[in-house]
Amino acid sequence: MARRNPLIRPIAKANHNFGPPKSKGILDDFSVRKVSATKEAEIQAINLSGDKLGIGTKNPQWQMHLHEGSGNFGIVKTEGFPTFLMVSASSISNSHSGHWTHIRSGGTWESPTATQDAMLMGDFGFRGHDGTNFLNNDSASIRCTAVGNFTATARGANLQFRTTKTGTTNTQIRLSIEDDGAVLIGDRTNMMRVDNNGDVVFENGAGLQFGELWVADGVTAQSIATGVTYTKLTGWANDGQENGGIDNDVANNKIIINKVGKYLINCSINGASGSNNTTFKFAAFLNAVEQDQIHMHRKFASGGDKGSGAMTGIIDVTSIPWDLDVRARHDNGGAVNFTPSYMNINCVQIGGT
Repeated sequence: MARRNPLIRPIAKANHNFGPPKSKGILDDFSVRKVSATKEAEIQAINLSGDKLGIGTKNPQWQMHLHEGSGNFGIVKTEGFPTFLMVSASSISNSHSGHWTHIRSGGTWESPTATQDAMLMGDFGFRGHDGTNFLNNDSASIRCTAVGNFTATARGANLQFRTTKTGTTNTQIRLSIEDDGAVLIGDRTNMMRVDNNGDVVFENGAGLQFGELWVADGVTAQSIATGVTYTKLTGWANDGQENGGIDNDVANNKIIINKVGKYLINCSINGASGSNNTTFKFAAFLNAVEQDQIHMHRKFASGGDKGSGAMTGIIDVTSIPWDLDVRARHDNGGAVNFTPSYMNINCVQIGGT
């Protein structure tokens, strides 16, 4: 006859037995205890109390309660599905506080190898119910990925935070914390990067939108008609800096804005008049509409006189695309040439619409 291990024994309450199942199950309460070799103490190993299962405790507080040392882990469920996980520690020491650990290696559990670059080290996923089924895919997640192959002196990793936009079903990366501490805001294609020294860098068209046209040492005269009708200035020679939803179109003497929002417009003009006592009136135009808040006048006393001026203002781009250009007019009796020598027009996004 096989001998029972004297150090492990089942214990049941007096009003229970090991007979055929009852309506509530074979046993309402059940314990397995490990007894020390000297039989001086008993350590509760497994305990079933009503609908609560305890491992390492004889007084389980939740549907599943794991206890080791001063730490506790619990799962509380409703209608058969977990509603929350609980980790607690009775010690005030940081080394005994509640802590989640994900472990990832190469190889197998029995024969692990070093964690490799780009390995998913673990993630927390958040899922819901669509009215018919519990979802199989995350609606949001926090994910950790290895950066570089792990060694005894190298263990780089990053974090990615993903969410799903309302009305869609696919998660997108919204924020990443790189292994060097930099924070990336965006989907890693178009993003804003905040380095850990505080510098902000916009990459691949993310962030601020800006564009610029300019000319230096211009010598080409342009005829400006008299009267109330403006003439588009055509003396631009260079596409300047641009980013994101801005296209510099020097061939057509305009900047194309492709993202809605509020923009700061700056324009400086240096040039010469082809006639005496001519007052040129300059203005910024959006989609051929004069912007009253971005204006300047410059009077030239004599033909050949050179002068300069600047204008600035804020525009609200509410639909796209919008063309930005600079135009001029005057009130002399006939057409007058204007020769731009130095000009610059630029726009910088300063906010949403």
